[in-house]
Amino acid sequence: MKIGLQLPVFSGDGVAIRDFAVAAESLGYDSVWTGDHYVIPATIEAPYPYAWRFAGDLDDLFPVKAFLEAIALCGFVAGATERLQIGVGVFVLPMRNPVALAKELATLDVLSGGRVIAGVGAGWLAEEFHALGAPYDERGARTDEWIEILRSLWSPDQPVAHDGRFHRFGPVHCEPVPVTPGGPPIWVGGHTAAALRRCARVGVGWHAIELSPADFAAASTRLDELLVDAGRAPREVVRTVATRLRLGGDDVTAAIETVAAYEDAGCDHLVVVSTASRSVAENIGRAQRLRDALATVAA
Repeated sequence: MKIGLQLPVFSGDGVAIRDFAVAAESLGYDSVWTGDHYVIPATIEAPYPYAWRFAGDLDDLFPVKAFLEAIALCGFVAGATERLQIGVGVFVLPMRNPVALAKELATLDVLSGGRVIAGVGAGWLAEEFHALGAPYDERGARTDEWIEILRSLWSPDQPVAHDGRFHRFGPVHCEPVPVTPGGPPIWVGGHTAAALRRCARVGVGWHAIELSPADFAAASTRLDELLVDAGRAPREVVRTVATRLRLGGDDVTAAIETVAAYEDAGCDHLVVVSTASRSVAENIGRAQRLRDALATVAA
């Protein structure tokens, strides 16, 4: 099982983020991750789909409002590293222009040597959509169309045209095309019924968020059923989950047990969201303790 780390995206400190990414690479981690928000609304009434993390207090969800933009951050981290995969978990597709995003991700893919993972989702934060002037209704259908647009613009068969329900363009050239065949891998985020169906239809990977190992295994079984219904092989998509782990002191023992439980549940790529401090030294120290503990177990 591959293991990645969430970047300290709330720090707003380029040096801290660079040093953390470089340390993660030197420690042998497989990936680093960020999320996707342009703005954090001062008040939120939209229901959060992962309610066990958000009980109505905005500070529970966004303890710090400084959230770095995902594309720029990925480019910064790609330039500071050589091997790490760089993931976004997840791009809120219908909030973005699909042609612009296709170009941005293709550029990242080319310049990073094919190290970008494009997690995607339909989004939930209505107030953020409204701030951007992006349509919130029918965002699931827009997400499906945006994925189609991304993949068409990443095709070597140029020029490309699109005549869809929500967007039309072309013929246009969108080059250079990604170095990754088919473009950056699209990992569909979420575990709702709609998200699992979308993943079964078009996903290269499935990116779950804070499911317990038991719930992850159950949702993974359901995804296998949907993949078969879609004419695909049951284990055709990568299974991943982002989850919080406490990595301080004796908490590492519990973290190791949790990592093992996810691996037993069929997880292919675990993204560790640490309850770490804003100190880059402490963040790196906790990553080091987890890596050391994992190495001990493997030995």
